[in-house]
Amino acid sequence: LVRHRGTKTMLNGEIVSKFEAQTFDRPRQRTTVHYFIDISRQDREMRRVTACFTIRYMAYQEAVGLMEACGLQVLETYGDWNFGPFTKNSDMMVFVAKRAP
Repeated sequence: LVRHRGTKTMLNGEIVSKFEAQTFDRPRQRTTVHYFIDISRQDREMRRVTACFTIRYMAYQEAVGLMEACGLQVLETYGDWNFGPFTKNSDMMVFVAKRAP
């Protein structure tokens, strides 16, 4: 699955289009993301810049356990940066934590 992440025309006339492809390795808890950035102008050939990285993700209980092992207490967990509720369908985990007493 490739997602188009937007197209922008720069001040110098370049048109920059960003695309992203992501795969998951659930048993190893890893995701690999490939970014493709196409840069074009009418007076030049299109040029493509690529970047790829793999990150490991963790389950909620694993994240909480690691924070507790570091002496932190989780106060709140949100499902996005706008303080939306955290559910099993959330794309992210945003934690509010403090040092445990």
